[in-house]
Amino acid sequence: CIEDEGYSIREASALFHIPDYSMVRRWMRKWKNGGMGALASKRKGNVPMPNNKKTKKTFKSVEEELEYLRMENAYLKKLNALVEEEDRQTKNKKRKSSSD
Repeated sequence: CIEDEGYSIREASALFHIPDYSMVRRWMRKWKNGGMGALASKRKGNVPMPNNKKTKKTFKSVEEELEYLRMENAYLKKLNALVEEEDRQTKNKKRKSSSD
């Protein structure tokens, strides 16, 4: 322990090749407040998505799935056509207003 050996925080960080002595200070504070358990690493990062089977569409047959996919494809094509038409109209309005 740093205190038992009589090292300062800076001396201990130099001894153990820890470039940021404030990290040793944080570890010491955690250890004093919560013991060894407080020093255990806590998992960080993205939480995995739950495997929610309710969101997946299930089909009774291949034909049913094919029909669904064809309808979805037709819907997406119509949506794309509407978005493109809206873009064209917006561009035409901009051209007319800039030429006035």
